Amino acid sequence: MFVDFQTLRFTRDHTWVRHRGDTLRVGLTDVLTRGLTDLVEVGLPPLGGDVHLLTPCGFLATRTWFGDLFAPMSGLVVERNERLFDDPGLVVRDPYDTGWLFEIRTTGDPLLDTLDGADYLELVSQVP
Repeated sequence: MFVDFQTLRFTRDHTWVRHRGDTLRVGLTDVLTRGLTDLVEVGLPPLGGDVHLLTPCGFLATRTWFGDLFAPMSGLVVERNERLFDDPGLVVRDPYDTGWLFEIRTTGDPLLDTLDGADYLELVSQVP
């Protein structure tokens, strides 16, 4: 899987965002998804609903673990990856393409507290 890290921004909790016109597409990095090999369910925020910076907006569930998804920024959910409801494993198998989560329209500078690709790769290279 080739990932152009120059086209993405990252949060320290392993979420990526990609500008798509006036929206931001949100997904999880492969660093986070590696441990989710038995992912059985993905819960996404409602279409047309608001998400708020660093607050829970969905969930991930494996056969033995449940965890919240946190919004990387505030905004209005304008699209969701409905394919994940039938095939949650896309998040693990293809996190940067078909495994994306949702898109939001945000105001202000949505990328203010994010890392560029080089800084993110440096961050994860320090993790044992």
